[in-house]
Amino acid sequence: MPLNPDRRRFIRAGARLTILLKDVATGKAWRVLTKNLSGGGLCVITDGLLMAGSAMEVELTLPDRDAPLVLSAEVSWSKIVAAARRSYESPRAESGLKFMQIDPKTRALLEQYAKLSAPPPAE
Repeated sequence: MPLNPDRRRFIRAGARLTILLKDVATGKAWRVLTKNLSGGGLCVITDGLLMAGSAMEVELTLPDRDAPLVLSAEVSWSKIVAAARRSYESPRAESGLKFMQIDPKTRALLEQYAKLSAPPPAE
């Protein structure tokens, strides 16, 4: 039986979290909103595209946790999802980031969060 190309390695759950995203090369940091999250990565909503392959530092705090998780990530893809409304604005984009060298305990926390936040499977 062929594998489903849409099947993901980790449970991915919709998650609206405000995170701090920092471009490692430039040092530029900004707050962005997540679209979804898993033990392997996340999707963020940004003003403008992120460069695929860029190294990023992600700082996120899960609900019911005091200390933020600081993770290294790499931009896998980025696409425009809405045009700029005004000439001085950037278009709205979504970008997928995969976590790099993640600690097993941290991955387990993210997987647990995603599992508890995911909608129940359709019957």
